[in-house]
Amino acid sequence: MSRAPDVVTVSDLRRETARLIERARKSEQPIFITQYGYVTAVLLSHSEFDLLCVLRDRGLKGPTPIIRVAPAPPDADEVETPRYWNE
Repeated sequence: MSRAPDVVTVSDLRRETARLIERARKSEQPIFITQYGYVTAVLLSHSEFDLLCVLRDRGLKGPTPIIRVAPAPPDADEVETPRYWNE
């Protein structure tokens, strides 16, 4: 069974940046950052980012993501519910 993805808000990222960077580095798992209930960024360890760059440069696709992200609506300020889901 796969682990649930780490999802934190932008406010959490502001308050706990060093701790979240350390978590991403140690776990080598992405941390999804939400803003207005939508995933807007992903924090990766340097090694995971390097792997993605190598795969891209070789024209290969990376691993299938465990989460799909719906695009944010034009006016994200009015959004209250998250638009991500596990498969």
